[in-house]
Amino acid sequence: MLKFKYIILFSLLVCTNYACQSYNVNTPHFDVSILDQQYKVGDSIIFYFEGNPDIITFYSGESGKEYQYRERTFLEGATVELDFVSRVLWGSQPNNLRVKISSDFSGIYDVESVKEATWQDITEYFILDSSAAGTSGKDTPSGTVQLNQFLEDMSKPFYFAYQYVGTPVVNGAMQRTWRFTRFNMISAFESGSKSQLASLTTAGWIQVDVENPDNKWTLPGTQLQFAPNGTLSASEDWVITKPLYAAKISPDTGVAIKNYSQKKSEFGYVFKESGEYVVTFVASNTTYEGEKTVVKELKISVSD
Repeated sequence: MLKFKYIILFSLLVCTNYACQSYNVNTPHFDVSILDQQYKVGDSIIFYFEGNPDIITFYSGESGKEYQYRERTFLEGATVELDFVSRVLWGSQPNNLRVKISSDFSGIYDVESVKEATWQDITEYFILDSSAAGTSGKDTPSGTVQLNQFLEDMSKPFYFAYQYVGTPVVNGAMQRTWRFTRFNMISAFESGSKSQLASLTTAGWIQVDVENPDNKWTLPGTQLQFAPNGTLSASEDWVITKPLYAAKISPDTGVAIKNYSQKKSEFGYVFKESGEYVVTFVASNTTYEGEKTVVKELKISVSD
C-alpha cells in the first residue's frame, strides 16, 4: 500500500513538472533576410524567415503602418477639416438650421448645460441647401471648412452641433425638414497623413430637446434628420456630437501574416510608392502565462 502511494506521488510530480514545462514561454528563434536593400515600385520583395514563432506581425513602414507609432494616439500640428451634405425639404420657413461649435460644453447633454456653454455660430462658413419652399430639395455639399480658427486649445475636446429652431406657423409658413446624408470630419497632418475624427455614424450624436418634445432629431442609420411632422408649435432641438479631439489619431497597425497553425518560411510584399521604408517583423510566442517577442527591422529603398 505504501509503495502504491509513492507511485502516485511520483506520477503527480512528473505531471506537474511536465505541465509547467509545456506552458513556459520561450523567446522565439527568429530572423529575417532579403536579397537586396534597393527595389523598384512594383517589385515583389521576398522576405526569408528563419525560425518558427507562433505569430508573425508585419509593419510595412508605410504611413499608418509604422511599428514606431503603434502606441501613438495624439499628433501635434493637426488641421481639422469638415464637410457634409445637407438637404432641406417641404415647408417654407427660412433659417431653421444653425451650425455651431463649442470648446467649453460640459458634455452633459441636457438643456441647462447646452445653454450654459459658449457656442460659436459657424453657419455662414458652410453651403447649405437652399431649395425652394415646398420642394423635396437636393443633396448639397457644404464645401470643406477648416475648424482650427474656432478651437481655442487643440489639446482639449470640442463639440459640434446642429441646432434646429422652428417658429409657430404664421400665414401658412410651415417649418422645414433638414436631412444630412454625409458628415466627414478629419484631422490632416503636416506629414500628409489623415485621420477621421467623426463620420455620420461615428460622431456619437445625442439629441437635446429644448422646446416641443413631439419633434426630435432622427439619429443615423444612413442619415441624420429633423422633421417637424406638420407641427404648428415652436420647436428647438439640438443634436450634438461626442467629445472630439483635434490631435487624436488611430495608432499605426501591423498585419498578422502567420498564426499558430502555419509554418511560414517567406513572405512577399509590393510597395506602390517610392520612398525609404523601415520594415518591421514582430515574432511572438504566447501561452496563457505570457508572451515573449523578437523584433526585426530592415531598411528598404524603393525608387520609381
